[in-house]
Amino acid sequence: MREYTIYWIRKEFCNRYFFRSEILFRFIASYHKETHNPILSSQFQFVAQDIPYIQLVNHIKSYYTPFLDIQVEGNQIILNGNDQLMVTMDIHRKQVQIRCQHIQDAESVVFQPLRTFDSCFFVIEQGVHNYGWISPLKKRKDILDKELLYSTR
Repeated sequence: MREYTIYWIRKEFCNRYFFRSEILFRFIASYHKETHNPILSSQFQFVAQDIPYIQLVNHIKSYYTPFLDIQVEGNQIILNGNDQLMVTMDIHRKQVQIRCQHIQDAESVVFQPLRTFDSCFFVIEQGVHNYGWISPLKKRKDILDKELLYSTR
């Protein structure tokens, strides 16, 4: 079973660290190793945005209404398709935990609707050294180019 953790990063840090994701990955890993460290904790609380539970659930529901069976149980969302479990999501204040059998399930069922929600989600696959931004590189490059254009005026 594959497990992923998703963080919603503030736009200013997303823009600053989009092409330096290794730094953000190390920072998040350090925070999780040293949760008792008050400096890392306050930095993490500032860098990672709160997950808007109701908005996110409604967005996923509206994205998949006719295609998937969606069950919401507390902070857990269970997404089933073709009578089989595809993805389980546990939504917490600063992160979303995802469990699925295949990367394709995570990509099509979770990552795709998150791309339409916001472009600043950072994903870490648990147990391996895989991490990165949920938005496509081309889209982020276009956004960065526009922000650079407007900031120089």
